[in-house]
Amino acid sequence: MHRQGVIGLHDGPAPATPAAQVELSDILIRPRSLPWIVAAFLIVTLLTYAVRKSDYDLWGHVTYGALWLTSGVISHDPYAYTTGEQLWIGHEIGAEIVSWLAYDWAGEAGLITQKMIIGIAIALIMWRTMPKDPRKTWLGLLVWLMCVHVISLYLVVRPQLFTYLCTAAAGFLLYRHTHRPTRLIWLLPVLAAVWTNFHGGYVVLIGLILLHLVGPLAHWQLGRIRRAGAAIGSRPSLVLGGVLAASAVATFVNPYGPKIWVCLYKALSNPYTKDVIREWRSLDLLHPTRQEVLFIMLLLGLATAAWGAIPWRRLLRGDSRDRADATGLLVCAVTAVMAIDSYRHIPLFAIVAAPWMLLWGYRAWRRMADAAPIRARLFTPAVLVAVFLSLLPTLLPTVLHPEPRLAHLSPMPEGAVRYIQENRLSGNIYNGFNWGQYLLHHLYPQCKIGMDGRYDTVYSEREYVANFAFVKQGVIDRAVEPPTDFILVRSDGPANKPLRDHADWKILYEDDTARLFGRVTPLIEGSRYAMVTSYVPIAAGHFP
Repeated sequence: MHRQGVIGLHDGPAPATPAAQVELSDILIRPRSLPWIVAAFLIVTLLTYAVRKSDYDLWGHVTYGALWLTSGVISHDPYAYTTGEQLWIGHEIGAEIVSWLAYDWAGEAGLITQKMIIGIAIALIMWRTMPKDPRKTWLGLLVWLMCVHVISLYLVVRPQLFTYLCTAAAGFLLYRHTHRPTRLIWLLPVLAAVWTNFHGGYVVLIGLILLHLVGPLAHWQLGRIRRAGAAIGSRPSLVLGGVLAASAVATFVNPYGPKIWVCLYKALSNPYTKDVIREWRSLDLLHPTRQEVLFIMLLLGLATAAWGAIPWRRLLRGDSRDRADATGLLVCAVTAVMAIDSYRHIPLFAIVAAPWMLLWGYRAWRRMADAAPIRARLFTPAVLVAVFLSLLPTLLPTVLHPEPRLAHLSPMPEGAVRYIQENRLSGNIYNGFNWGQYLLHHLYPQCKIGMDGRYDTVYSEREYVANFAFVKQGVIDRAVEPPTDFILVRSDGPANKPLRDHADWKILYEDDTARLFGRVTPLIEGSRYAMVTSYVPIAAGHFP
C-alpha cells in the first residue's frame, strides 16, 4: 500500500506519478493542527532559553573575539607566560567574533540572545527536515520536542553551537538528497568553508557526506552479492563523491590553510582529553546524567521505530527500494556510537537521527494501527505522558526562575580576582586550566596566566601534562618554577598542602572558593603583598 505524496512511507515500489515525488515536508499541515504547532514552538523557545550557563571558556572566547577584530589573526598567544614559541591556531575565530559582538551589544543578555537565536534556528531547520503526515502531526511534534529537548541541554554559550547549527543544515541537505537528488547538495562545500572558520566540528560534515556516499553503494553491492552478481536497481550516483572532495578542499579556506587539520588531529588523538574533560568521556550507564537518560530514551525510540518499520529481510537482500533506509540506518548507527563514546556528541545524534526516527515512526505506527488498533490507542497517551514528564525538569525551573542571567558551571575565583585588581598586583599567575580564561578576561594585561582550556592548541604537552598533575594530584614542581609570581588554587584542591609547607610561598588571599599564594621574596624588587582573609565576592554565581 502506498500513501501518495509520502516518500519512504510505503512497502512496495513507488508509483511513477508526480505526487510520489513530493517530500513529506512539502505537505500542508491541517488547520486544526496549527494550535498544537504553535504550542510546540513556544515550548521550543522556552527550551532554548532554559540553560543559562557560562562555559568555563566563555570569557576567553569573548576576549579572543575582540582580539581578532582589533588585531587580526595572530600566530602566538599573548595571554600566557607558559606558551613559549608554540603556534596558536585559533580554530573558532568566527564564533568568537560573534560572541564578542553579542557581549559588546548587550552583555550577558546579548550572549543569551545569541544562543537562543542559534537554538531556534536549529529547531526550525530540523522541523523543515523532518517528514510530515497531516494525519499524524502529533507524532511529528513529539519527536521534534524530544530531539530539541536533548539539544537544548547543550545550548551553553560556546562555539560548539555553530557546529550544531551547521550539522542541522547539512542534515537537511543530505536527507533531502537521499530521497530526492537535488543540486542544492552543492551548497555543502560552501557550508564547509564557513563551518571551518567557526568551529573544529567541521569534520562532522566530512563524515556525514562519506556515510551518505558509502551507504547506498554498500547496499547496492550487497544486492549484487546476494543475487549472484545481478545488480538490484541502478548503481547509486557518485555525485556525493564530488561534493565530498569539494568540501574537503573548502576546509582549507581559513587563515591557517591545511594546518587547521593538524590542530583537529591533535585534539582528537590526545589521550588526556577523555581523562580531564567530562564531556569527552564515554556514556556512564551506572551514573547517567539527565542528558544521557534522554539520549537513551531517543535511542530506544529510534530502535523501536526502525524495528517496526523496516522490511529487514528485503533490506538484507539488497533490494533497491530499501536503499534510503540502509543509508539512514548507517548514519544513525554511526552517530549513536559517537554519542556513546563521547558525551558531547549526543546533540549531533539527536539532530541527524530525528528525521529518520519520525519517518520510521510513521510507518511503524501505521502497521501497529492496522494490526492492533486498541494497542495503538493505548500507546498514544503513554507516549504523550512520557514526553511531558521528560520536559518538566527543564521547563519548570525556567518558568519559576526566568531571570536573564548566566550562572557559572562551577564557582569561579571572583574574590581572588577582585583582590588582585584592587591591590594592583601584577605578574604571572599559575592556575588550573578551568580558571584560565576567566583570569585572562579579567586580568590581562595586568597579569598573565599559566594554563587555560585551549590546552593542546596553544600549550606544549609538557605544560598541560604538568598542569593536569597540579590540578588532580597536587604536584607543584612546575607551578613554583620562575617566572611564576602567584599560584591560584581551589580552596579544597590537593596543591594546598604542599604550597602551605613550601618555605618560599605564603597565602595572600583565601575564601571558600580559591586560595592565592605569593612568593615570600618577590621576584621583582619592591613588590608588596597584603593579607586578606574575608571578602565579599562580586555577584557570586553569575557572569562575569
